[in-house]
Amino acid sequence: MDTQSSASFEASYRAVMTAFFAGLADTVLCLIYNIAFRSGRHYFSSILLNVSYIIFGTLFLFFIIGVIYMLIRRIFRNGDLIFSLLLSALTVVVIWTVRSGHFSADPIEDVSLRGEYTGVSIISGICAAIGIPLLHRSRKFELYVV
Repeated sequence: MDTQSSASFEASYRAVMTAFFAGLADTVLCLIYNIAFRSGRHYFSSILLNVSYIIFGTLFLFFIIGVIYMLIRRIFRNGDLIFSLLLSALTVVVIWTVRSGHFSADPIEDVSLRGEYTGVSIISGICAAIGIPLLHRSRKFELYVV
């Protein structure tokens, strides 16, 4: 096997595994936010956003984000910057969509669900846009985790 394909495999592997690890951290943060947010509510439905969706959805989402990160780093010279700007813009669009959406006929539950979705979107957006490039460039992270 030649060294160029081997280095390419390492870079691809590192990018996806870094995003996956960031997804694990994001899952824990979203679960903590979910518990804290729901503990202050008396009536709250867990049909749309529950623990299973947070765990499996976040991990799958961050795996897909890792593949996108890998492709952006391969295509563009300043891949980290482009990725961060792209994910920041996508996070703003998702937050705007959540804030303008209606999730329930009950106004109290609708406001609660918007608040929870907004928080999860902000946590995931920051973790993806900032966390993945920072962890990917960290030599200690590469040495001890990946």
